[in-house]
Amino acid sequence: MMASITYLRRRFLMSAPSFPVPALDFGIDAPGVHQMFLRIGGSALIVSLVLTYVRLPGPTWLILTMRAAIAIAACYGLGMAMYMTYGSRIGKVRTRDRLLRTIPWSGAECVLDVGCGRGLMAIGAAQRVPHGEVIGIDTYGASAPAEQLYPHFGITADAAVAAARAL
Repeated sequence: MMASITYLRRRFLMSAPSFPVPALDFGIDAPGVHQMFLRIGGSALIVSLVLTYVRLPGPTWLILTMRAAIAIAACYGLGMAMYMTYGSRIGKVRTRDRLLRTIPWSGAECVLDVGCGRGLMAIGAAQRVPHGEVIGIDTYGASAPAEQLYPHFGITADAAVAAARAL
């Protein structure tokens, strides 16, 4: 796979320390695991609901144990899927902000984010350097939402190549 550059560069000449960032989707972490939890939890919930209304032959203790185990699997699967969604949508942005607050920013830094993915850290850093610049580099693919970022930042392919050569 040929490596390309996702280029996020911002020069600020304004007095405010932040700029408006479009609502970007930074993605669900480990989407395959997230889907697995949803499928297991959803399937177990359906089976648990069906077993509530179906009379099964056998010892009562065995039937109750089976129903409880399936209900626990439903709660666990759906609970983990909700937790992963929260962590991906809210938790990682809060963690990024908490981490970036530990840095004593002067506002004129040049920040290089190698392996920026969808730009979570690069965008957070750009909000803190009103008179500096932020460069995020990553390979193109599913994790680099160029179609969302490029129009907002006015980035062109020529600018990305020039920035790579300037590094």
